[in-house]
Amino acid sequence: MQKVYVFYDKETGKIEGYGSSPEPGTKEIEVPDDHRLLVNPGLFYFNDKGAIEYSLTEEARVAESRLRRQQIEFLKETDWIVARHRDQVELGVTTTLSEEEYNNLLVRRHDAREGTLTFDE
Repeated sequence: MQKVYVFYDKETGKIEGYGSSPEPGTKEIEVPDDHRLLVNPGLFYFNDKGAIEYSLTEEARVAESRLRRQQIEFLKETDWIVARHRDQVELGVTTTLSEEEYNNLLVRRHDAREGTLTFDE
């Protein structure tokens, strides 16, 4: 679990972002480390009882669908890089990627499979 402080529109309840320290106008919440809110805060809002709900607006569905397609495409585009690295290790030749680069790639691929990898527009 992770404690975060969310910025939200007090009229609509829409969560606009989050931070790790309290600031005026934020609300403290606890979420699992892999919670979707940490990836796309704009897809969530506080209902009239103060509970967090997932937004089912068309805009939110489109944004989530686009992100998921990007994550799947990232996995497809990097399959060959993982295969090449494994082949180079098996053959005992110098690898194109350093161990750090390879491990970073594996972490990003894991995040893509978990749905937590984001992309800059």
